[in-house]
Amino acid sequence: MSLVKRSAGSLALMSMLFLIFTGSAGAADFPAPVDVDEVRIAQASETVDVLGRIVALQAGPVASRTAAAAKTVHVNVGDAVSKGDLLVTLHENRQRSVLALAKADVKQWQARVKTAQLEAQQAQRDLQRLESLRGTSAFNESLFDQRNTAVQSASSRVAELEASLAYAKIQVKRTQQDYDWTRVQAPYDGIVSERHIDEGQWVALGSAVVSLVSTRALEVEADIPAQYLQKLTQGEGVQATVNGQPLALNLRAILPAEQALSRTRLARFAIPLVPGQMPTLTVNQTVTVAVPLNSADAVTVHKDAIIRQGGMTSVYKVVEGVAQMTPVQLGAASGDRMQVTSGLNVGDVVVTRGNERLHPGQKVSPRP
Repeated sequence: MSLVKRSAGSLALMSMLFLIFTGSAGAADFPAPVDVDEVRIAQASETVDVLGRIVALQAGPVASRTAAAAKTVHVNVGDAVSKGDLLVTLHENRQRSVLALAKADVKQWQARVKTAQLEAQQAQRDLQRLESLRGTSAFNESLFDQRNTAVQSASSRVAELEASLAYAKIQVKRTQQDYDWTRVQAPYDGIVSERHIDEGQWVALGSAVVSLVSTRALEVEADIPAQYLQKLTQGEGVQATVNGQPLALNLRAILPAEQALSRTRLARFAIPLVPGQMPTLTVNQTVTVAVPLNSADAVTVHKDAIIRQGGMTSVYKVVEGVAQMTPVQLGAASGDRMQVTSGLNVGDVVVTRGNERLHPGQKVSPRP
């Protein structure tokens, strides 16, 4: 009996080991789901890297437009401000007094104009009454002429006083503006780069209170070698990188002046604003601009297919449902594709997603 039991136990153990080995082998043969892309002919551009820098279109001192002592400086160096934010408040006592005098002057001229208008109306009524007596013995030609002259004189007086009133109102606007200018506001969005005054310091008309650098109006400036300019056209899109992040640029202008020593010309590139896709940019930050040299059709592969390990560049090529690691040599980049100089042919299918989990010879199942 013991021999029978021992034989039965051995048979059960062998059966279990067989199931384990066959199960693991089946799992290894299960195709891995991957994304694929076809190697195809596409336009590839050869480029040369040129170093540029971020420049601000708006930067410099913010000047005071009136003269007064500084009451409060509301910002410090490094503060971010928006257009219209209060930078400095000046003492407004003098401006307030001048404004009050100007408003009082307007009221005085308004009273004078009203009095002159009443006098002109009375002179007109006197003339009309005398005119009604024309043709009777009570009509006096000499008196009529006097009253006609009085009407014209009163009208001229009204016009003169109304002109003085208009001038007084202009003075009110000017003094009101001078009063408003005691509040120095930010002319654009920016960062405070320098603070020129402190509380209590006298601020002369036109003197700087703070300096701002725009955070929105930015461009890229680069000195481009003259031999590369023939491939650049105004408005053309150019690729660049800043701190390893991609940055799209548009050529805005090339200055018509060449540096005698370096044989370069200054180019300005606009930065299209793409919400949520813009890297953080600062003035004078270095930018690498990829200046196009030549453009031609070439065999290309998607960038996501490239695997770099141990100094070797390769891709996983799918052949009859199996991933084969294939060494490749690459050329220039163009958008999301890379030029292939050797290792692949047009029509080859390569893995673009899921390749980091593959091993050579593994079966794959391309996803649609």
